[in-house]
Amino acid sequence: MPSLNPIPTDTKNNTQEIPLSNPRANLYNDPQGLRGTPVQSSVGKQQWESVFYTKKIMADVAKKRKFSKLATDSISMPKNMGMRIKAKIDLPVLDDRNVNDQGIDSRGLQIKNGNFYGSSRDIGRVLGSLPILTEEGGRVNRFGFSRAETEGTFNRYGIFVEYSRDLRDLDSDPNLVTDMHRKVLETAEQIAEDNLQADLLNSAGTVIYAGNAVSEETMNESSMVTFQALEQLSKALRLNRTPRKTKYVYGSTNYDTKTLHTHYVMFVGNEVYEILKVLKDNWGNPAFIPVEKYGASIDKVMEDEVGAISDFRIILTEDMMGWYGAGAEANPEFGLATQDGKYNIYPMLVVGDDAFSAITFNGSNGINNKFEIKHIKPEESHDRHDPYGMIGLISCQWFYGILVKRPERIALIKTVAPM
Repeated sequence: MPSLNPIPTDTKNNTQEIPLSNPRANLYNDPQGLRGTPVQSSVGKQQWESVFYTKKIMADVAKKRKFSKLATDSISMPKNMGMRIKAKIDLPVLDDRNVNDQGIDSRGLQIKNGNFYGSSRDIGRVLGSLPILTEEGGRVNRFGFSRAETEGTFNRYGIFVEYSRDLRDLDSDPNLVTDMHRKVLETAEQIAEDNLQADLLNSAGTVIYAGNAVSEETMNESSMVTFQALEQLSKALRLNRTPRKTKYVYGSTNYDTKTLHTHYVMFVGNEVYEILKVLKDNWGNPAFIPVEKYGASIDKVMEDEVGAISDFRIILTEDMMGWYGAGAEANPEFGLATQDGKYNIYPMLVVGDDAFSAITFNGSNGINNKFEIKHIKPEESHDRHDPYGMIGLISCQWFYGILVKRPERIALIKTVAPM
C-alpha cells in the first residue's frame, strides 16, 4: 500500500533522499514522477517508496526566473568574515573617473587629472593631449590609474509551513505534503527574484525620465515613453561603454549560458508592453518588431522574449514592479494608471554585461541553486512543545546578496502608462 509519508528522511541527520533519476515517471499514472520507484518488500510484495523529487521541482521553478538568469558569476563569501564585502574595480585610463595626481604631459608639466584627455571626445582636447615624444625624450607622458570601490552585503532568509498528522493522513489529497514542498520552493524563488529585481531597479546609475520630466514627482500625462526616449537610452549606454552583449542563462544551471550580441536586453511589464506594440519610429513607421518575425534567424530566443525595438530585445515580465502613486497629481481625463490620486511610474530596465555579481556564502551556488530544504515529519517532532508528535513542518532558507560593480550599466526609462 502507498506510504503515508511522501518524503523519506534519514532519521539520523534529517536529510532528504533525492534520487538522480526516475525510470518509472511515466508509469502508474504518475507523469511527474513524484511517487518514486517501486521497491521489493521483505514479504515479496511490491510497495511504493514515496520519494519527492526536490531536484526536479527546483528545475521547474528555475524556468520561471528572469533576473537571476543575468547573474552568470558570483562572489563566494568565506566564513568568519562578516556579511559585507568590498570589491575594487579598475577604471580605464582614458576615463574622467580616473582622477589621480600622477599625470605628466609631453612638456613635462603635471596633468590636472592624470588621465591625458579622459573621456573627452573633443578633437581639440584629444590632439592637444597626445603623448608626443621629442628627440631628447625625457620624463614626460606619465599617467596614473585609480580604482573605484563598491560594497555589497547579503542576508539569510527563510520561510516555513506546518501541517498536522491528521491533515496528512486523512485529507482526500494524497499528495498534500508534496504540494506543500512545491509551494515552499516556489514562494522562496519568487521572493528571491523580487528581491533581486528591486535591488536592480534601485541600483540603476543611468535613469531617463520620459517626456519633459526631471524627477518622479514631475512625471505627468506627457511622461509616456517615446521612440526618442529609447534612442536616448541607447546613446547613454554607449557613452557609458556598456557592451552591446548580454550573458544570459538559458537553462537552470550556468552550463547553458549564451552571449547575446548586437542588442541590449530590456525587461518591461505588461503596462509598458502595450505601449511598445504601437510605438512609432522617427519616420512614423511601427518601431516594434514581434519576435516571430526574426526568431528563426537568430541563435536562440530568450524565454518570454516578445520582440525588439531600436537597440533592445524586449523580455515581458509579468511581475515587473513599479513606483505606484509616485508621480505628479493625476488628471483622470487622460486614462492613465494611478494610485491615491497620483500617476503610477513603470520601469523599462536594462542590465548591461558584468553590471553586478551575486554574493554567495561558504561554497553555495548563489543565485542559481541556493535553497536549503528541511522536512520534519510529525512522528519526529515530539518534544515539550509538541508532546504527541502531531505537527510536522517544511522549511526553506537561503542566502541572497548583490554586489553592483558598474551601476552605469544598469539603466532605466521611467514612464507612465494607460490603465
